[in-house]
Amino acid sequence: MTIFLDDSTQASAPGALPVEYSVYLLHHPSAAILALAIFVAPPAVWALSDSRAMAVGALGFAVLLNLASWWSAVERFRCGDTCAAMVVSRSPGLIAVSTDLSKGQGEYYVIKILPANLDRLPGATDVLSRVATVATYQDWPEGESRPYWADFFPEPCGWVTSNLADIRRVTNTIEPWQWKLLKAGLEEVPKPFRPGLYPVSKPDFLSEPPEITQPALRELFDRHALVSFAKRSQLDERIGEHGWSFSAEEGRLSLEGDGGSETWEVQLLGASGPDGRFSWAWAERGLPARLLRTAEELRAFGRKQGIELLTKPALHPTELAGIQVALIACGWKGAPAFYDGVHEHGALFFLITDPAYPEPPAATPLQLNRFAELIGVFPIHDQRLAFTEYARFLGFEVSESDGVLHAGGFEASFDEQGRLARLQGTVRPGDV
Repeated sequence: MTIFLDDSTQASAPGALPVEYSVYLLHHPSAAILALAIFVAPPAVWALSDSRAMAVGALGFAVLLNLASWWSAVERFRCGDTCAAMVVSRSPGLIAVSTDLSKGQGEYYVIKILPANLDRLPGATDVLSRVATVATYQDWPEGESRPYWADFFPEPCGWVTSNLADIRRVTNTIEPWQWKLLKAGLEEVPKPFRPGLYPVSKPDFLSEPPEITQPALRELFDRHALVSFAKRSQLDERIGEHGWSFSAEEGRLSLEGDGGSETWEVQLLGASGPDGRFSWAWAERGLPARLLRTAEELRAFGRKQGIELLTKPALHPTELAGIQVALIACGWKGAPAFYDGVHEHGALFFLITDPAYPEPPAATPLQLNRFAELIGVFPIHDQRLAFTEYARFLGFEVSESDGVLHAGGFEASFDEQGRLARLQGTVRPGDV
């Protein structure tokens, strides 16, 4: 997969979308005009030059131009980056697309507003309707070097195919946090919406937690963070946008959303206040003992292993964040998922322990392909360990040869510090 505008960049979530020629021409006037040139150019040249050879040459040239245009479209939608988009205006028809323009270091979040004929766009029925797009990225002019791309060019999947199953497949590859990123960014875009590229700030839910320096605790985090995050993402995908409530008496967490309602038996790990300070549940008085078993087990484990942050009643945001506690606890306990219940004064962190919780869906190589993106969200120190655990959770066998890890058709190599040096493989349309 060598796409964007140079041969060194790969999409973290390639579209892998087949292109229908008739649909592509309908939504790309310049390509339609180019196709028309096959029929118009030869007779026009013949009429002007009275030369059959020149007419044949004009035909051949027009065919070559069309083949180049078609190949470009096929490659864009096969290897371009899948981005979340949303309808923001019916009249005029406008969609908003979000992405991170950074080239791998830091972040540079933007939202692009672009016009769209919504009557010809499947699924774009109302404002806030979700739309899947595939984008290519443009670099800066020669001589300019910046750590982020100059621009990106998203195109809705419905502009190249009428196959609703394919469109739905690509839409389902967009992670819940990408939709949240888009909605958060739209709050910063000037109203009324107008076409353009708008830089937006990094939302609070993507704020980087503190770096873990204690070796034993850092090993726990590196081993479990991505697996726990994947479990939490699967919950979001299943239930969609939702609200939550908690009964301490019953020890049950209730979720009600677009995908239905669910109620699960949980353990309470602790809570974060408005200042981000995390307090362990065992440090709070008046809570039923049955809710605190996992938190108490973690405290006992911390004492045994000499991990102070698992034994302190309260943690400063610069020591350990509540989300980090949940990521560690979920993996350490082998729980099916955790839940961070955000409210106006902070958040409660739960571990779902219900034996009736559904099994995770079958994994695809595309999820493994997102490893490089995920380690940009979390401060993973031993990325080799994280890759191994993440691949095994997804159900892929991990093997090693000459220091390179192999899993799910991918090869991952790491430097001496255990940091990812290269991740390569192939994602086919059937793997998505």
